Amino acid sequence: MAVSADNVSVTITVADKAIDQAGFGVPLILGPTQAFAERVKTYSASTMLASMVTDGFATTSPEYLAASAILAQSPRPSSIKVGRRAPANVPDLDIDITPQSPVEGEVFTITIDGKAFSVTAGASPTATSVATALVGAISVSGLTATDNTGSLTLTGDTAGSVFDIVCTSNLSVDDQTADASVATELAAVAAAENDWYGLVLASHSTLENIAAAAWCETNKKLFIAVSSDTDILSDTSGNMLETLNSAAYHYTAGMFSRSPGDFPGAAWMGANLWNQPGSGTWKFDTLQGITVDDLTASDISNIRSNKGNYYIQSAGVNMTFEGWAASGRFLDITRFVDWLSARMGERVFSTLVNASGKVPFTDAGINQIVGAVEEVLQTGIRAGGISDNPAPVVTAPRAANVSSSDKAARTLPDVDFACTLGGAIHKTTLTGKVEL
Repeated sequence: MAVSADNVSVTITVADKAIDQAGFGVPLILGPTQAFAERVKTYSASTMLASMVTDGFATTSPEYLAASAILAQSPRPSSIKVGRRAPANVPDLDIDITPQSPVEGEVFTITIDGKAFSVTAGASPTATSVATALVGAISVSGLTATDNTGSLTLTGDTAGSVFDIVCTSNLSVDDQTADASVATELAAVAAAENDWYGLVLASHSTLENIAAAAWCETNKKLFIAVSSDTDILSDTSGNMLETLNSAAYHYTAGMFSRSPGDFPGAAWMGANLWNQPGSGTWKFDTLQGITVDDLTASDISNIRSNKGNYYIQSAGVNMTFEGWAASGRFLDITRFVDWLSARMGERVFSTLVNASGKVPFTDAGINQIVGAVEEVLQTGIRAGGISDNPAPVVTAPRAANVSSSDKAARTLPDVDFACTLGGAIHKTTLTGKVEL
């Protein structure tokens, strides 16, 4: 039987004052292509590559290649942003390559955009004779090879040009591309659209990597600084990994790759930004479409000494190592702590704005705040970012113990929580005993 509206009137208020949540799963690709007028454009993963072509990106553009690397991973982020650099602040490619102690019959190969240019050292070879021969062999539209007497330089004919350049291990590589105000460009992009978390640079310049790392540390953005500079493998003083490690950056991971044009950093972002913060680790990832490196034990030792990362085949499986930032802190910890901080503030604020009337300054009201904190901690436990043993602890003062000045200012002080990170197992030590 229906109740007459004359007797009972029912009004339901929906507490749905949604607040914006910080995102920790969206990468941004910063590149030189002037395909749209705005500073930042957001693409859906399912239609991104086709939409980029429609917008005017060439399938060989660095933004398209970086997006392809992200999208090749499964699972992958659901959306990707592309940031546009100002035309005046686009770097000019400048890579110096030097033959290392050539011997007769040794083959030196530079592969550019998939096309190999090889020379074989003749009798009594020198670095000069090999470099000169390579310059004579290289013919790529938009790229100039210059003989420097003992080395050669590859430069792009237009600013912002990016080529996939891979050298055999008997050639040293030094990317000398200048920093074209990348920090200024990042600031302009963030001012236009800041709802992104992972940075992918179209440039692989050492100087731009270092400048971008400093900006990302201040602005709390994850960044994979990829370089093929061979001074990393010899741990020469001043190499990129050493510079990043000395700065103890938590938000930037340095990565060596002989094939930076594959965009391994973008692929690594794609393999990890899709998941719930706290639920994954950046080690052991197989990156689809990315070339593994053949590194010696000495190479790996020197990379690791500066908390660098690399991608090799181990036990027949292609995988990333080690998953740490330049500081030595693991990337998953930085991302999870950022998520925890953001969600904690958002959940408490949501409690305040969705209260029926108000959250009173009583023990019951304080318990509402404590409950909001505990709710986020439980979500962190379910994700694996927080350990449930020992269980998190949240403490808050009783209303009677809060000073009158704080009450007058309507400020609840001293709400504290303590928890233990869930961590991850990256290696084990086994001890066994076999008896006859």
